[in-house]
Amino acid sequence: MAVLQIPEPVQASLRLFQTVDQSLIEQLYAALRAEPPRIGPSQLIDSVSKKNSGLSKRDIGKIVSAILSLHSGLRMTKLSQEDFLQGIVDSEELAIPDGQKAEFKERLKQSLELTSLAITAKVNDVRGDHEHTFTAARILTDLRPIFEYDNISSSIGKPAATVINHMLKIEYLKGHELKEMFFALDTQDITDLRAVLRRADSKALALKALIEKAGIPYLEAE
Repeated sequence: MAVLQIPEPVQASLRLFQTVDQSLIEQLYAALRAEPPRIGPSQLIDSVSKKNSGLSKRDIGKIVSAILSLHSGLRMTKLSQEDFLQGIVDSEELAIPDGQKAEFKERLKQSLELTSLAITAKVNDVRGDHEHTFTAARILTDLRPIFEYDNISSSIGKPAATVINHMLKIEYLKGHELKEMFFALDTQDITDLRAVLRRADSKALALKALIEKAGIPYLEAE
């Protein structure tokens, strides 16, 4: 039998998932079945929380997060769904009473059949399947004075010239670790970077037109 180690944040979400009344879970599943797939969970949680009065938005978010974690765990462990779910309900971390395991296992199984979350989980895997994943950027701009070379004993007067300098800070994920990198840019670099981004927008618009023509749903980034 598979022995699974469940991360602590996921443990809390799964405990909530297991203890919520069945009628509320059925309402949540019905709302999720009516939702289209999303590129990330935030829009999905917002939409479902407006239609589900039995659970708070916070609890819906935790349960959705738990279901997405199940999809990721199933993919990473490469176990059969049966063995994976059995490993979840048998885990020492959750300590589910024997009399409640079968019901919770069925609840988990049904959650994996929700199309909106299955596709959202797959999208998250595909988007994050890179060595480095961009998270944020910031540009710091300053003015650098240029002084003339002079005799060391001479006093320094006003600058002979100035240049505008930019520092591009990129934050990214490497695995689960947040890292950052800095790049020095000048004004021409900014112009070149802007042109590259405009070209990326143009290519994205062309691809969207092809997608629409083929009748394939396009998932917009949140």
